[in-house]
Amino acid sequence: THGKDPSAAIQFPDWEVALAFEQLGASNAVFQLGQRRVLLFATPPHAEHIDLGPHGHEGSERLNPIIRSWQPDFVCCGGPAGGRGVEMIEGATVVNPGAAEAGAWAIINVERRTVRLLSLPEQILPEVSRFQSILVALDDSPQSWRALELAAGLAQRMQARLTLVTAFEASDRVLAEPYHRAEAEPRMAAAEELLARAQTYLPELEIEADVLEGPPADAILRAAAAHEIDLIVMGARGLGPVRGALGSVSQRVIHQAVCPVLLAREAPKSPGLSEISHVEPATAA
Repeated sequence: THGKDPSAAIQFPDWEVALAFEQLGASNAVFQLGQRRVLLFATPPHAEHIDLGPHGHEGSERLNPIIRSWQPDFVCCGGPAGGRGVEMIEGATVVNPGAAEAGAWAIINVERRTVRLLSLPEQILPEVSRFQSILVALDDSPQSWRALELAAGLAQRMQARLTLVTAFEASDRVLAEPYHRAEAEPRMAAAEELLARAQTYLPELEIEADVLEGPPADAILRAAAAHEIDLIVMGARGLGPVRGALGSVSQRVIHQAVCPVLLAREAPKSPGLSEISHVEPATAA
């Protein structure tokens, strides 16, 4: 019933609306037995302010007798953005959260009968737009390939600088040269091969790639500081063959990094990544 123009919305006669609620009350067990009753309307009832739009009151008077008859605990409604608020109408608390596209929303606690009108902070978009340098931590796990996929999309949209890093620990033993080098070379080669494969996925982006020796968490944090990174993207769990899987250190990176950390928890979605990562792309359930 929303809108001044009858052609702009489906119109129902009063008797049909009343009959629908009578049948609901007679046959719907949930409606009959529920301890709390909440009605949802696409348009607000006629009110003092929550239905105010640019052309005055836009609420439907047809809804007021329904609220008066059924006495719900709450009525949640849409409506003109200018009419956002909470109002007592016909004995019920009516909530118009405001326009979602404007970042307006509300939390309703039905048990405590409280309402909080909230707004998304305007600082979010400017803050995100300042991600000019992104670091991706790779270990050949499905989650780290998903991290690469996410970071590549962000870098393209924001024209950000992308840095790829992977880390390896040469040995648990303390070895002198040339034994240390002999121990490290195969793992260094595996790490370099991993970064080489990753770079084939990013032919259009200018990237830096680093192979670092040492515990993965320390390596990621050092690289983030050295490259003045704005955002770290990594897998939440590590399952790859490179020793020192990132999943074991993600919590440490989260707690010690001085920049935001984005964790990927699923396999990559791009079929193109499956060719270089040997990981099947995730499919929607």
